[in-house]
Amino acid sequence: MSDGAVFWLIALALFGFPAIVQLLLCVLAKSRIIKMAPSVFVGITWIVCVLGSYNVIDLPQTSTLANGGFIAFYDYTVIAMIGIAVLLGIGFAWLSYGVIMWAKKKA
Repeated sequence: MSDGAVFWLIALALFGFPAIVQLLLCVLAKSRIIKMAPSVFVGITWIVCVLGSYNVIDLPQTSTLANGGFIAFYDYTVIAMIGIAVLLGIGFAWLSYGVIMWAKKKA
């Protein structure tokens, strides 16, 4: 398994956990939009991450960034990619929670 595939599998896990929690929260929601949003989120996340891990679609990977010269040292590239995955996972979880709370106030 390439290093890029490992990154995408890590990203899949980081996105997947907030999405699963969101799905559990949305079971209690009354709005159809709130119930449907996590399903779409989970589906898109899994598709992108799995296709990225198998190099089916050309997404930024550790080797691409290292060879492109964005980050000179390979080890720093891996750390940066994991950091980006963590931040994106937290960001999407926070955004999803905010949308759910906003929709519940409107209902």
